[in-house]
Amino acid sequence: LHNVPTALRCRICHLLFDTPTSLLCEHSFCSSCVAKLQQTIEFRPLQCPICGKLTDIEPSFLPKNLDISKRVDDFLL
Repeated sequence: LHNVPTALRCRICHLLFDTPTSLLCEHSFCSSCVAKLQQTIEFRPLQCPICGKLTDIEPSFLPKNLDISKRVDDFLL
């Protein structure tokens, strides 16, 4: 974990991104972290833990961040 670049770590779990998902503000987190965060707030809009912008979209419909996914794949090679 110590050799994982900060740009490839989720800002919620601090681990290497696993299925990175972007909020409307374009900050990205693991899809499972976003789902867990959404469960804790019970149907209210999801607030980005970094900038505070609200995202009123079901986490399963949020777009995957393909750029970060590729960089994670390249890192793991």
